[in-house]
Amino acid sequence: MTTSKQAMGTGMSRGGRAYLWLRGCRPQIREAIPGRAGRANMTCKIGRFVSLLTLAATVALATLQPVSAFGETLRFVWAADSRVDSPPKDPTLVDLINKPVLDAINRGILALSPRPSFMVFGGDMAYRGKYKGQWTFDTWIGVMKPLTDAGIPIYTTLGNHELYQHPDTAWSFNLENQQQFQQTFTTNPSNGPPGYERLAYSFTSPGGDAFFAVLDPYFLTDNANPANLTGTIDDIQLAWLESQVAQTKATHKFLFIHTPYYYVSAPPPVPDVSFTRLWQIVDTHHFDVYFCGHLHLFSRKTIDSSILPNPPLDHPIVWKNNVVQVLNGAAGAGPDTGPLSVNKDLWHVANDAQTYYFTVVDIDGGRVTVTSYKGDTADYAAFDHFTIPEVTGVPTLSEWGMILLALSLLTVGTWQVTGRPALLGVAPTAGGALLLLPARPLLRSVLAGQMVAGLGLGLYGGLLGPVAPHDVLGAGLAGLLLGTMFACSRRGQGR
Repeated sequence: MTTSKQAMGTGMSRGGRAYLWLRGCRPQIREAIPGRAGRANMTCKIGRFVSLLTLAATVALATLQPVSAFGETLRFVWAADSRVDSPPKDPTLVDLINKPVLDAINRGILALSPRPSFMVFGGDMAYRGKYKGQWTFDTWIGVMKPLTDAGIPIYTTLGNHELYQHPDTAWSFNLENQQQFQQTFTTNPSNGPPGYERLAYSFTSPGGDAFFAVLDPYFLTDNANPANLTGTIDDIQLAWLESQVAQTKATHKFLFIHTPYYYVSAPPPVPDVSFTRLWQIVDTHHFDVYFCGHLHLFSRKTIDSSILPNPPLDHPIVWKNNVVQVLNGAAGAGPDTGPLSVNKDLWHVANDAQTYYFTVVDIDGGRVTVTSYKGDTADYAAFDHFTIPEVTGVPTLSEWGMILLALSLLTVGTWQVTGRPALLGVAPTAGGALLLLPARPLLRSVLAGQMVAGLGLGLYGGLLGPVAPHDVLGAGLAGLLLGTMFACSRRGQGR
């Protein structure tokens, strides 16, 4: 009887074995044992099919779904409203900005370790956008130079005070102010809708796992005398935001705007109904935080199903995804110490006299931590801290999934092509570590089970969400059990 080793032949090259595999025939099937060649040929064709399926899944997922920045870390800062309440007699342009407070906030930011990657400032930078014929925007940029000189870029949102001029007793919004803002703040991206460049825009983190959007509630097409200061989000911006969110694969999403949706001052103004439609977008798409200012105090509240839309739409709405509103509008503007329309403790309100605030956001993989600091013109200390739970069920492809897909491909590919006594195997139970395992029949079956587990875990990561360590362990144990059962059944059948 011809042995398997003899059938393979000692002179067959590795390339020859690969050629036979590509044709669907491993060298061992030349074994001259009646009945076994057909089974071996079928086994080899199934193995080749699984190998190619694994390769196709790897390529497709890597191409169609960008790998999320699993483990990406990022820090940024939010602050707003640095204007003075009323200027001194015959002020300079810098007197229209509460520079002593901003200087202290800048020192506090520069003392952070690690330093933030960027800052977003929420408008109302100076008492007026234009004062006695002079623009205040460049003056504010000069006050913030300690940050920009340290390599911390600043993105800005437009507030109502950017649109005011002095002298003007009517408190009118001026179109030329908006246009000057767009020309001055060139750090802001220009990817908003046509005409909204540097007013409404978006950007992503370096690793692509965090999405940031800025909107303008006061967009002008002409000079205006606003009936109120709550603002409006026009349909153009709402549609643009929807399209931006539809395109991103980021795990984390943040919105920045000057005005709140939920007010905490008494009596609370009723926002325009467009803000309810805006909140529908941020709630539906699982935004982490809605950052705003305008009120000169600090507040943060998780907007859950117990909080009603205000104003309501013509059909019932229930908020489902626990977006957090962080209202922090006191980076120099005089604190609003008046009565509140909400429970101070439940809404985490801080509005002490002569106290100012900035907020630091840390992204660490799937987790977001938000820490706010308070002070005056001296040192700032942390006083409010919360963590947004790690995101699950997000349609991004985790690196764990890609690693296990690649290892699965290596396992079955090496098994099929080489037929060598040592194989590259996948062991998800050890966190996807590579192990050298002997290529005995029983262990081949175990490896097949591990390959199925790795493939399933990769598809899970690609279609349903990031893969946590316990998912890796669970899939590994399942694959080990599957492979062992298959191996035992084959052994019981004498194979």
